[in-house]
Amino acid sequence: MSVSIDLPPLAERVALLRDITDRLTGRGARDTVDAIVADGWPRAMAEAGLRMHARTWNPDGLLAALQAELSPFGGLDALEHPTRDGARIIAPDRIVHVWPALPGAGLTPCLFGWLLGARQVVRPSSRGAHFARRVGEQWLAAVGLPALSVEEGPKEEWRGADVVLVSGTDETLDAVREFLGHAGWRRSPRLIGYGHRTSVGVVVDGGDDSTSAHARALATDAVMWHQQGCFSPRAVFFCGDHARLERFAQELAEGIVEAEAELGATELGAAELGRRAQARGVAEFTTQVWGDGLGWVQLATEPHSGASLSAHALELHHIRRLSDLSGSIASPPHALQGAALGTPPGAHVQRRAWSDALARVGFNRICHPGMLQQPPPSWSHDGAPNVLDWVRVCREDR
Repeated sequence: MSVSIDLPPLAERVALLRDITDRLTGRGARDTVDAIVADGWPRAMAEAGLRMHARTWNPDGLLAALQAELSPFGGLDALEHPTRDGARIIAPDRIVHVWPALPGAGLTPCLFGWLLGARQVVRPSSRGAHFARRVGEQWLAAVGLPALSVEEGPKEEWRGADVVLVSGTDETLDAVREFLGHAGWRRSPRLIGYGHRTSVGVVVDGGDDSTSAHARALATDAVMWHQQGCFSPRAVFFCGDHARLERFAQELAEGIVEAEAELGATELGAAELGRRAQARGVAEFTTQVWGDGLGWVQLATEPHSGASLSAHALELHHIRRLSDLSGSIASPPHALQGAALGTPPGAHVQRRAWSDALARVGFNRICHPGMLQQPPPSWSHDGAPNVLDWVRVCREDR
């Protein structure tokens, strides 16, 4: 962290970004999958997940997203040259990233940090060490400089960073905050936290077969990464009559079984199996349940709080009209992330009304079922700007 290095200019960093991502998701995809498997994930899930991540890590999309965000201040060019009105963007020199166990969850900010020209450190979860080392090795191979290093931590040098970015739980964020607040330290980094948010699915029934496709797609969203990510749905809201609800619930439950088989997600650890047995027993005693896989679907009796039932398990909320939506969600807006919205084909006005309602409730990304785990590069992380909190803007009066 304390080693001083000069990173290449912006144009070269853009070209090297393509090499870095290709080493991870293109020509080097097999080795990346091997690293994810070594961290304990099923191979089929790792392969599918990396294909999804590749959509987010698209170099052209990342560059366009960053340019758009910085455009009021002159864009990325203002990192190296003042604009005509004297604006200059001052990027952070050093960034520390704290990664969760979920593979790839913290990589996008590292790619943005590289485009800004920052030296970066990654502190991975012990359950994601193989993937993190893979990233560090390929970064060094592409760049030829220790521009991104993987460390065990925390380190005293973190307190001298410009930005410390935590992707993980509120508990992890609190621990890092306490560490950085060490008594007697005069300079504190800017601390930014991502995570501890939940996602849902919403299906508006049009009386056609589109609900079947939505059910299968939402099942994949739920099983991916064992339902551990912030884009993993924990509940589905169905707007339609009761007979159609029961049909949808059965198809959703069957979809979970199919997704578990396709993604190799048919085994759980002893602790998770114990939790599953208890949660399933309670569900069967208190409400209607569908499904014979590790996961299942259960009819909800209370507004959705964001709580996790068990791996791959989904609450199913029955709502009759759009106005019922907000009252069926108990989570505060800051705890919500994505909503996979399935509407009948061609129902554009109806979809817009539901999308507006979901945005007002607090969801920061709305997509189609099956796309929750594939946010585009332009997605504003947790509904906030991606890098504006990292940079400073200086203007020279003329």
